[in-house]
Amino acid sequence: MARVDVTLPDASAGTVAATRGPALLTWLDGATGERVDLTAPELGRWAARSAGLLRDGCGLAPGSRVAVLLPPHWRTAAMLLGA
Repeated sequence: MARVDVTLPDASAGTVAATRGPALLTWLDGATGERVDLTAPELGRWAARSAGLLRDGCGLAPGSRVAVLLPPHWRTAAMLLGA
């Protein structure tokens, strides 16, 4: 069977674009009381920005290995999705 490379944005593009409902990700910071609710399109945009940062700012390309050492935060989720 031939290998097919499909990125998360490719696989979910139609769903993300069509989903404007409730939050896909909710971040609650118990220490500060911060709350962030992200819908699927918002999280997709943050993941795309993160992917651009990794590509343009760090010189990574498809197939590059990425190690992520970030604190628990909604931005960490976006960075993981971007990777």
